[in-house]
Amino acid sequence: MNNFLSYLKERFPLTINIPIIFIFNITLYMGAGITEKEIIFSNSVLPGFIAIFLIFFHLRLFDDLKDYSKDSKARLMTQKQIKHLAFFTILLEIILVIMVGVIPLIFYSIVLLYSILMLNEFFIGEKLTKKILLYNLSHQFIIVLIGFYIYSFYYKTYNINEPVFFIYLLLMLSSLSIFEIIRKIKNKDEKDYKKSYEHLFGKTKFVIYTAILALLVGISSFVILFYTLKNQISATLQITITLLTLIILFKYSKQFSKITNKSIKKITIAYLLSSILLLDLTILFSKDILVNLLLWSIVL
Repeated sequence: MNNFLSYLKERFPLTINIPIIFIFNITLYMGAGITEKEIIFSNSVLPGFIAIFLIFFHLRLFDDLKDYSKDSKARLMTQKQIKHLAFFTILLEIILVIMVGVIPLIFYSIVLLYSILMLNEFFIGEKLTKKILLYNLSHQFIIVLIGFYIYSFYYKTYNINEPVFFIYLLLMLSSLSIFEIIRKIKNKDEKDYKKSYEHLFGKTKFVIYTAILALLVGISSFVILFYTLKNQISATLQITITLLTLIILFKYSKQFSKITNKSIKKITIAYLLSSILLLDLTILFSKDILVNLLLWSIVL
């Protein structure tokens, strides 16, 4: 038990993962129903959301199984313990998804199969790990599959009829891709600096890659705010914070800049959170979501 708690604290801290995964869930769920007059929270939402939380946890477990010999932090539990925990986590996911419905179960099965491919490095091993961008994209693509699963338990259908939902998927894919490269940012004097994307890419390429992703986040959010929600104030705010972030990234790329690695990490994460929260709050106040959430919580 102590091993599990130590592992959870180090590898999957709940204080960080619960709010991040909740925001991810609620953003894509609202994205699925954005063109509706109101967004309904049915009884399938709670088991559906819990299943997604467990999916992210089993991805963490799979990642540690894959890197067990290389990563000392993964060895807070034995390989056997991690395998057993992964098995029971997936079993609980399946039970929860069955409660949501047959169609979501099909989409969940695709997510599960893809995670198994990730565990096995798509059976091409070092060939993939040598191509950093392709490796990153192949592992972040599961976000799109999880998005399809969320859409399926909102509408209970195989067909995705809302083009704007694909923009939502681009937004979340870009956001989590930035988070992945930013969370590993290190100062040159730190132990794991050579594992950071800044070291692997070089400072200029690192900034260009991050700026492109930040721009995709900004454009995706702007399109949803301006053209779908028709909220010019929120759209203008999104453009403003996007431009400010790009300017800061440009300054960071200059060798004479006084902006530190830790500062750029905080600024970029703040940009991601503010972009997503701006979108979520705009939807909340444009539809009867607050009322529906209250009624849903009372029913539960």
